[in-house]
Amino acid sequence: MSREEVVALLKLVSSTEALTPDRAVRRQRLLDTLVKYVAADAGYYCWGRGHPDSSEVTPVAIIHSGFTPDEFAKFATLAMAPEGKRWSAAPIAQRLQLAPLATISRSNAWSDDVWYESDFFKNCLEPNGWDDWLCAVCYISKDTWFNLSFIRRLRREPFTDREVRAVDCIAAGVAWLAPQVSEAIPSESFIGLSPRQRLVMLMLLDGMARKDIATSLGVTLHTINDHVKAVYQRFGINSATELAAKFLQSV
Repeated sequence: MSREEVVALLKLVSSTEALTPDRAVRRQRLLDTLVKYVAADAGYYCWGRGHPDSSEVTPVAIIHSGFTPDEFAKFATLAMAPEGKRWSAAPIAQRLQLAPLATISRSNAWSDDVWYESDFFKNCLEPNGWDDWLCAVCYISKDTWFNLSFIRRLRREPFTDREVRAVDCIAAGVAWLAPQVSEAIPSESFIGLSPRQRLVMLMLLDGMARKDIATSLGVTLHTINDHVKAVYQRFGINSATELAAKFLQSV
């Protein structure tokens, strides 16, 4: 990418960060902007659990841009079907064996001759008006990932190498695209804890020392110790190491 293109991308991300500290809002705003930046007709962001080499890949949270709700439901069903995985997920999985981030376009993975003669294109995508795709998948741990994907409608030019590099740059460089600890922990895990105890638990999982948590929250160390004791009792554990093992072993 040229220096001017990198500067433009940095400005795009900075304007999104200035909008709000809320990650969900930032992600939606960035996705909306990227759909236009790479001249896509639609796109989606999701994060989830599982690795194609060892377990079922399961999305946890998804947002989309440019799709109607019905369109996205149909598109997601096609993408998660065995044929969809073969023609999109399989080439990405091959690259993920070499690095934690894989960014690829349809034309990087399949020649026009192979793609347009495939049953997946002719029977699934073409009847619904979809064609070319661009996808970035980033693993932030052994089985926690996020995905940025974009698609164009029929009779449009394929995504260019410049557009692939732009999405790769965003996926590699924007930290808040990765799920936070609080997002990765099932909500039912917080049952039985007060709001302050939940916050202390998340700060412990982020690696903060008790005295630093006390300073951050403006309370005494004794109060934090009481909250930590309640958290440990809730899960039947005795240390921060056990807490991390319970929730962060695959985050």
